[in-house]
Amino acid sequence: MVSACHRCAQVVCWLESLAAQRLQEAPAVRFAHHEGLWRETLLTSGTAAGTIELDPDAPSRGKLKLAAGDVKGEERLAAQLWQLIRAGKVREACQLCCQAGQAWRCLSLAGGGEWGPLPVGEAAAEAAQQVDQQAAADELSWQVEGG
Repeated sequence: MVSACHRCAQVVCWLESLAAQRLQEAPAVRFAHHEGLWRETLLTSGTAAGTIELDPDAPSRGKLKLAAGDVKGEERLAAQLWQLIRAGKVREACQLCCQAGQAWRCLSLAGGGEWGPLPVGEAAAEAAQQVDQQAAADELSWQVEGG
């Protein structure tokens, strides 16, 4: 009998494969380097009042309204990140966050590591392969040191 956890992992893997297929068929979405840095907001906020806060929590604290261009950029980035995560591509989503200048978001998405909190499917295979490669490298290093 298949455990409930195993069955859920199978369903997640299947859903991720469907999303990955759709993602592969869709036109590529390009992002400029550091596109997520809210430059328009910085330029239009008026610095006469002193230092402006542009940390990730500033909009939610109500002290800052993002400029229209930055809002569109955030929406585009969030939509692409959602597509990548749905496809089980947490690693690629993290790379996109870093490219867009939002490394903080990468750390938030990654949770338990670069494959997400509980990798299944392709992500689990990649994680296992990297762990195996690291173990082999550690073993070789130990043998070389031991003579």
